[in-house]
Amino acid sequence: MAFAESVPIRDPDKGNLSSLPESLIQSILTHAGKQQLVSLTANRLSWSRDTATYSRNDLLRNDHDVHCVNMCDIIAVHPTYRGHWNVHNTTSNHHAKSTEFTAFTFSRMAGRKWNLRKLTFQCPSTEMCRQWLEHLYRLLEGMRHRPKYLKVFINPVGGARKAQKIYDEKVRPLWELAGIRTDITVTRDAEHAPAAVRDLDIRRYDGIICVGGDGLFNRVANSLLMQTQLEAGVDLSRPRFIPARPRAKLGIIPAGTTDALCYTTTGTQHAETSAIRIALGDTRGVDVLSLQHKNQLLCFGVSISYGFLGDLLEQSESMRWLGPKRYTFAGFMKFMSLRSYPCEVSFTESSKQEVHPRDNTACKSSCTVCSSSLDAEVLPSSPSEKGAMARAGDNEIITAQDPSAWTKVLGHYIGVQAFTTAAACKQCHMGMSPSAHLGDGYADLVLVQSCSRVNYLRLLKRIKGTGDQFALPFVSVHRVEEIRVRPLQDVTQNSESTDSHTSQERVTETDTRQGRRRHSLWNVDGEIVSQPEVDIRVHRQLLTLFTRGLEQEDDNDSHSL
Repeated sequence: MAFAESVPIRDPDKGNLSSLPESLIQSILTHAGKQQLVSLTANRLSWSRDTATYSRNDLLRNDHDVHCVNMCDIIAVHPTYRGHWNVHNTTSNHHAKSTEFTAFTFSRMAGRKWNLRKLTFQCPSTEMCRQWLEHLYRLLEGMRHRPKYLKVFINPVGGARKAQKIYDEKVRPLWELAGIRTDITVTRDAEHAPAAVRDLDIRRYDGIICVGGDGLFNRVANSLLMQTQLEAGVDLSRPRFIPARPRAKLGIIPAGTTDALCYTTTGTQHAETSAIRIALGDTRGVDVLSLQHKNQLLCFGVSISYGFLGDLLEQSESMRWLGPKRYTFAGFMKFMSLRSYPCEVSFTESSKQEVHPRDNTACKSSCTVCSSSLDAEVLPSSPSEKGAMARAGDNEIITAQDPSAWTKVLGHYIGVQAFTTAAACKQCHMGMSPSAHLGDGYADLVLVQSCSRVNYLRLLKRIKGTGDQFALPFVSVHRVEEIRVRPLQDVTQNSESTDSHTSQERVTETDTRQGRRRHSLWNVDGEIVSQPEVDIRVHRQLLTLFTRGLEQEDDNDSHSL
């Protein structure tokens, strides 16, 4: 077990390093049945095991025998009276007899789970307790990035149908502890949440939370993005429109089957972990893909798949009565009737050769790749700025049409997939593209050519974490900005080629002569898009997600107590 500690010290709002700050208050308090020297700075709460041998400087230097917790890792503080605390009234008058206070933080457990941790300190007098509480309250109130009022959508039928129970037992008590108010909507059907988002006054809330799976998040995110473009006057019929970034932050409480985006950003499907991360208020920008067909925007997404995973999703929709097991049965059925689809795939690759899909790096909370040069990529926020960027967009169209900027390949593909995140889940904990970054402005394009079932099984085993899935000869991966996918009637070869096959007929309808369609469907974050011919673009950090991302501390127990 690892405890939330401070190495190095961080400012709770800006994350800046500081060195040996002055104590706001320091006292001999009783903790864990022993008297301990306790010190509070603007950055952290520290206490020693032995008041006789440790000084204030030991506390501030974070000595090995000194415990500490960042203030930005403290969820809430409440006075305690006879072993109980009242989260609804924490005023000093109500707790005039209290000589104890409890700080609520978290412990890092195995499997990247975070569990609530209580630290109770007993003061010699009620006056000293009041002083400690005043300092702690002032520091917590200064963390204005933390949410105070959240809109919550709960999908009661998603996954194992436990979303309501998960929220009531794991999330609601923790958020009440943190002083977070909620406006809850339990969805009736798939269109309930998107319709509700369109009618929301977003300015009232500090964020929108989805208690469910990837499908609920996709529908809420799409509705929010569409509404934002409408309000900003963005012309979505432009081939290279520049979207406006929503003001609202989004969060996920995992209650679905795979919960890929949540798992990718937290490393677990643990609801309490996500609830804690949302309460702490840390955020990350997440890249988003847009899918257009003939200049008509179809949808947004973060993970999209054409071929096997699209067919699997379509099959599973007719087996919803099986619950989460439907994906296993649908996957087996599609594996036994494994198909490939003739496609022409064009894409523009990243010019950053130092980072690529096989560089064996992982996107962490302090990722320098995602933070680099972000200031130069500001989305429109005013009419004048929007006009300037529209003109820049016209210039981009000319550049993008330059044949030398595009790579064109064609063949029979079992899968054409694009990921702006690692797309991890419990079944493939490293992800579909382990080195993808949340906010670098690129997607990883994975092409799986036609192969035997034995070879495809080799790929599936490697995706589950037993090898490099991109080392197989029938798999290729590219870090890209734009993608065009055109289904074809047939191709003359199965291998990738740079030759143009403009004479090949594109397929948009079912081939009735063979009794089955000749094209697949798109699986967009667990939602079906039936139009196979699409233009795909990456929009850098278009969404803001409540998460820190994976932390280095999540991979080891270097700060154990």
